[in-house]
Amino acid sequence: MRLAGCPTSTLKLFQIDFRNDLYIDMFINVVERSAPIWVDERKGRGLLKFSINRVWNKGGVFRVVMTYGYMNKASYETNVAFIETT
Repeated sequence: MRLAGCPTSTLKLFQIDFRNDLYIDMFINVVERSAPIWVDERKGRGLLKFSINRVWNKGGVFRVVMTYGYMNKASYETNVAFIETT
C-alpha cells in the first residue's frame, strides 16, 4: 500500500484488541506520552507517518489500529531491528 505524497513507501498496520475501553484509554495514554522519545528515533530510520486509531465496533469489541508508514522496505526492516534490540 502506498502513502499519499510518498513515491516509494511501505505501510504496516497492527490491530490490537482490549478487554474494555479503560484498557484502550490507558494504552493510548502510554503511546502518546512515550511518542516524543521513540518517534524521532524511528523517523531517523525511515518512519514517515504514525497514527493510532480507535475502532468503534458493535458487540463489545475494543480495538485499536496502529499504522506505520515507511520510506521503503529497507526502512521498515531497519526499524524492526531497532525495536528488537531496544
